[in-house]
Amino acid sequence: MVNPLGILFAILACACWGLSMICPVLAPQFSAIEITLGRYFFYGLICLVLWAAHLIKRRELHSWRIWRKALIFALTGNLIYYALEVMGVKMIGPSMVALLFASNPICVSLYGNFLGKEVPYSMILLPLVMVGIGFFFVHANDINIDPSITTQSFSIGVLATAASISMWAWYAVHNARFLKKEADLNFIEFNMLIGVWCFFLTIASFPILLLLPIDSIHFATHSINAQEIMWFLAAALALGFLGSFMGTFFWQRASRMLPVTLAGQIIVAETCFGLLYTYLYQQQIPRPYELGGFILVIAGVLISLRRIQQYQLKVSMG
Repeated sequence: MVNPLGILFAILACACWGLSMICPVLAPQFSAIEITLGRYFFYGLICLVLWAAHLIKRRELHSWRIWRKALIFALTGNLIYYALEVMGVKMIGPSMVALLFASNPICVSLYGNFLGKEVPYSMILLPLVMVGIGFFFVHANDINIDPSITTQSFSIGVLATAASISMWAWYAVHNARFLKKEADLNFIEFNMLIGVWCFFLTIASFPILLLLPIDSIHFATHSINAQEIMWFLAAALALGFLGSFMGTFFWQRASRMLPVTLAGQIIVAETCFGLLYTYLYQQQIPRPYELGGFILVIAGVLISLRRIQQYQLKVSMG
């Protein structure tokens, strides 16, 4: 049977990740790369402090094999994936990127089931179609292309977004498979190792700011004030602690408990939470077709959950 705690942890992870849609609104003057580096700096700093305290207490070092995996996941599931997403936003706009990212849960489910052969594809095809159609309605208002975007920029933006989706799908599936394989590995410690890598990679990335146009870096302007810095730090800290540290903590826990096929579909909750936060912040209510899309997405996940439970029960009974 599917572990209900695993479902809860996956939903909590999505609730944390959904903050990535609303936190940058708190500091609109700052560029995407400033928000990104701030997010992973605080995430890495939190993990570095916790790892140092753990090391002093237990004096236990992990093997290079574990550190190497943490480095790969820090790059694929954090920095590079997010950098490609930011590139996509810059090229084709956030609305189109959000629409393309609606395929992420489907990609994770299909790829995870391809590697793990967890359930027959016939059992998850209908739920995945429902999720896809539901997301189409949720993002129907986003289907527009800025006429000022050139064909070249549009192509690069779509490719960057597709690469970002592919990279995160690869991370989600292989991270889950790795944690299930390494049953003795403490997932909290592994989360800290990923964060430690993020800290040093973020520090190494700061010189990139020197290569950007001066007017695109808000910290380089003389008009910055204390209130703007406060909101930037609040957004970066919220993203670092809740969006990255706690989100990864809950997801690592869920990854050990759930079939990847199901966990991938639950990722739809990230967008749902992100839009919910946006509606609350803007004091709006969903349009009827958006509400219908949400209902279709949730129904698809529930049908998938039911079918996977029935299949696992059938297999366990021989």
